[in-house]
Amino acid sequence: MKKALMTIHGFLTDINDFGRLYDYLTMYDKVVACKIPGHNDKVDFRQFTLQSTLDAVLHCYDDLSTDYDVIDVVGFSMGGALATYLAVKRKVNKLVLVAPANKYVNLATPLSTLKFYLRFVADTYTKTVGSLRERVEQTKNAFLPYLEDIQTTTTIAVKRFFPYINISTFGVFANVIKEINKEVENHSPVEVPTLAFWGELDELVPKTSIEYVEQHFTNIKKIVYPDAGHAMTMTNKDSEFISETLKFLSNGQVDIQVPPKPSHKTVAK
Repeated sequence: MKKALMTIHGFLTDINDFGRLYDYLTMYDKVVACKIPGHNDKVDFRQFTLQSTLDAVLHCYDDLSTDYDVIDVVGFSMGGALATYLAVKRKVNKLVLVAPANKYVNLATPLSTLKFYLRFVADTYTKTVGSLRERVEQTKNAFLPYLEDIQTTTTIAVKRFFPYINISTFGVFANVIKEINKEVENHSPVEVPTLAFWGELDELVPKTSIEYVEQHFTNIKKIVYPDAGHAMTMTNKDSEFISETLKFLSNGQVDIQVPPKPSHKTVAK
C-alpha cells in the first residue's frame, strides 16, 4: 500500500510554513506541498481567487490519488481550514490541523500574550538563585526562546503579511473561509481521524476556531499549548509539534523526541 502526505500552507505565506517537519516524513512514499495560487514562486496575489484556491487543493489531491492508496493531509492556518474542506470533498486518511483558520481574528491576543510574558518572567525570577545580576541573567536566558519566537513571527509579518495584505486580498480569504465552512457544515459530522494544534498566544486564530473544528470533526484529538503563537511550526514548539504529528500519522509506530531547534542567542555572563 503506497502512502502519500499532502501539506497545505497558510494565507500570505508559502510551502515553507512547516519548517523542519519535512525532514522527518520518511515513512511516506511521496510528500507533496500544495501551492496556493499567487503565494509561491513569483508572488502575485491577483492569482489568488476563491475558485483557483479550491481547485488547487482538489487537483493536488486528485493527482496524488492516481498513484497512492492512502493520503494524509497536514494544513496550517488557512491551509488547515482548506484541509477540513478537502476532508469532506475527498477521501482523506488522516488530518493534522495546525491553528486552522476556520474562524479568524484573535482580538484577545495582545493582552493575553503580554500577561503570559510578564507572568513567565516573574515566576522564573522567583526560582533563580545567586546575586541579583546572576538571577537577572538566568531569567533572560530562560526567556530567550520566547524572544526568538517574537523575532521569527515579526520577520514573517514584515516579509509576507504586511506587504501584501489589502482589502481585496483579505476579501478573497474571507470568501474562501466562508465556502469552506459551508461545506464542512453540510457534511457534518466528519469522522476522519484528526489531530488539531492551537496555541493560546495565537495572534490570528481564536479559540473559537478550534471549538468549531471540534464541533464538526468527531474523531479528534486536540493539543493546546499555553505558550505558543500562530507560527508554532517554526518557533519554540516545533519539536513537540513534529513529534506529536509523527506519532499520530504513524499510529504510534514513529514515537521519537525531536530535538529542539538550536538557539542562536546567548546572554553573556
